[in-house]
Amino acid sequence: MTDISNREIADRLYDYAELLDVEDADTFRIRAYRNAALTILNSQESFAQKVSRGDDLVSLPTIGDDIARKIETIVQTGELPELEALRLSLPPVQAGLLKVEGIGPKRYRQIEKKLGVLTPDTLVEAASRGVIERLPGIGAKTQAAILKHFSGHRPGSSGV
Repeated sequence: MTDISNREIADRLYDYAELLDVEDADTFRIRAYRNAALTILNSQESFAQKVSRGDDLVSLPTIGDDIARKIETIVQTGELPELEALRLSLPPVQAGLLKVEGIGPKRYRQIEKKLGVLTPDTLVEAASRGVIERLPGIGAKTQAAILKHFSGHRPGSSGV
């Protein structure tokens, strides 16, 4: 058993929901993970303690069987293997772009739709030319965040 906070458990579930969203998974499934993360964050009691006592997590609002098993795994190991597998399945630029402040799955898809296949080179070039800020709903702040995130990127390198 790990000594893991509710915030850490919720963060893993929320990250999982975000990556499911990138994969264009079922919206009800994505929402279930986000709602479970909120339930955990709003709980006054430690979920690690609930798991160690053997409490029935499914009796809590927004926690179903599958999510309860994932919470137990997170509490026991500190990790969520499905989250790691999903992270590894993403192209490096996609994983890197999702780390940029203000870029979530929907904005990622919007940028990708406009620019086509994203690489660090195409993304930095588009941001440098002001293309990103002209996309509806994005703006200069997100473009600046992209440029800052990729500031160490050299054209032609594969690093993100």
